[in-house]
Amino acid sequence: MKLNALKARLAGEKLKLDKLNDAAKRKKELEKASKRSAGRSSANEGKQSRVALHNNKGALIGWLSYEAGGKVTVYDSRGRLVARELAGITLDRTGRFVGRGRQGLVVLGRTQN
Repeated sequence: MKLNALKARLAGEKLKLDKLNDAAKRKKELEKASKRSAGRSSANEGKQSRVALHNNKGALIGWLSYEAGGKVTVYDSRGRLVARELAGITLDRTGRFVGRGRQGLVVLGRTQN
């Protein structure tokens, strides 16, 4: 009777140990995948493009800077920050919420007037 109880307890402990080992393997795989994806995103972070904005007379009115992750930064003609567009919202130069969607050009128009 005692022997059977010990065997059952030992089997239960083996199951717990197997679960812990599986969890540790999953954690290591996730860490490796995270490091790989972080390496890719850091390589793409250096890539950004700038687009000049001109009015109908050809004068420079601002810049749009497209960054990794869909972020857009709007600058005026002097290179000063006007707005940031990220995650479906627009923030002005102080970080105050302006509105939902990409409204950086609207904010740029307000600063021009």
